[in-house]
Amino acid sequence: MLPLIATVIPLGIAAAIHPTLIALQLLLVSQPHAWPRARALTIGGALPLLTCGALAYLGCAQLPEQKSGALDILGVSLRTVIGVGFLAAAVWMLWAHPNLQRRSAEFVKTKVTSGAPRDFFSSAF
Repeated sequence: MLPLIATVIPLGIAAAIHPTLIALQLLLVSQPHAWPRARALTIGGALPLLTCGALAYLGCAQLPEQKSGALDILGVSLRTVIGVGFLAAAVWMLWAHPNLQRRSAEFVKTKVTSGAPRDFFSSAF
C-alpha cells in the first residue's frame, strides 16, 4: 500500500498544480478585489486533491483481486476500446481550435474582471 501511495501522491500534486490554474491565479491577483476570488480558486483546486487523497488513504482506491484462470477477453477488449477512445480524444484536444480559443480568451477576460468567487471555484474544481 505504501509504494502505491508514494507513486500516486506526487502525480496528484502535479495534476492539482496545473499551469492553467497558476496563470489564472496570477490574473486574479493583478485585478482589484481579487482576494475572495483567489481564495475560491485555491479552495476549488485543493478540494478535489484532498478528497481523492482521503479516499485513497481510507482504502477506497484498491486494485481488484487478481483472477485465477482464463484470460478475460471481454475485459481486455473493453479496456482497449476505452484506451483508443481516450487516445482519440487526446489527439482531438491537441488539435488547433481557433474559434474555441478566441471564445475562451474572451470568456476568461470577462470573468477575471467581473466574475464572482463561485465562478473561480467552479473553474478550478
